[in-house]
Amino acid sequence: MPPTVAIELPPGLEPTAWVDRRADAAARSWCPAQRTHPGDVAWSAAQHDVDDECRSRVWCAGDASGPVLAWSRVEPAGPGVAYADVHVDPTHPEATGLAEQALGWSRGHAPATLLTLLDRERVLLDAVSAAGGREQDGPWFTHLLTDLVDGSGRPLERLRPSLPAGYRVRAVTDDEADERVEVHRASWAPARIKRLAGQVPDGEEAGSRFSRPAYDRVRATRLYRRELDLVVEAPDGRLAATALGWFDERSRSGLIEPVGTAPSHATRGLARAACAQLIRELARIGARTALVCPRGDAGYPIPARLYRSLGMVPVARTRTFRLGSG
Repeated sequence: MPPTVAIELPPGLEPTAWVDRRADAAARSWCPAQRTHPGDVAWSAAQHDVDDECRSRVWCAGDASGPVLAWSRVEPAGPGVAYADVHVDPTHPEATGLAEQALGWSRGHAPATLLTLLDRERVLLDAVSAAGGREQDGPWFTHLLTDLVDGSGRPLERLRPSLPAGYRVRAVTDDEADERVEVHRASWAPARIKRLAGQVPDGEEAGSRFSRPAYDRVRATRLYRRELDLVVEAPDGRLAATALGWFDERSRSGLIEPVGTAPSHATRGLARAACAQLIRELARIGARTALVCPRGDAGYPIPARLYRSLGMVPVARTRTFRLGSG
């Protein structure tokens, strides 16, 4: 077995080549018991800007050109607190040792470190427990899954999208990039999300971090496919909603992430219709399952209800832990 080597990446934007290599690592071991889908890697990496304080370390087999076995990406989460995104290939013979190394490095950036795991990620859960991690209360996410084929591998009949008169769902075009970004930003404005979750905005919320450069980085990743980048077109020709899908050929699994509707077109079933079409597209290109990961707690139940109405069922949930002082 080749030795492992730890490589610290430059802060800020992650090179696309490393994003793709981490997505490959997630694909090698992905199953419903793993928190990170390859599509999660591609989408989340694009959200960081050049001046972000994100720090990353990856562990590779053999040397820097070898397969990625584990990673930790750490960024500030408040005074004295950092958030760590940690992944370890649970099938690797040295998974326990890699988990210990990743957690140890993650804890070196702030007095306290938060990290979120899936309740089925046994290797990381055991490592966090051994390190004295304390589970935290608060919002959590559910992993909802639907089968796209039956036990014989035959495609299952899927719901057809149902839209109000004059609306249609289709793939985005190249000349709609700026408008698509603006629909996402309006859909995911932090103040709006607070209101949807029953909270009162304080007026200090920043805008969505998504931008045209971020969208360009999304489209530059190996996993991006334009036929899975769907938009809902309103009767006046403008974009009203978006839904992005990711397909991993190795596991033949699809991920829906993210979905949003412009506030002026809300409550018309557009997000549900876009997701229904996205599931059909995933099935068409060979996916056997489709996954989505909305909030699962009672604080923001609307998205999970939407996905359950499409036949998606819970298979796991997240748990958040705190390591260190505080």
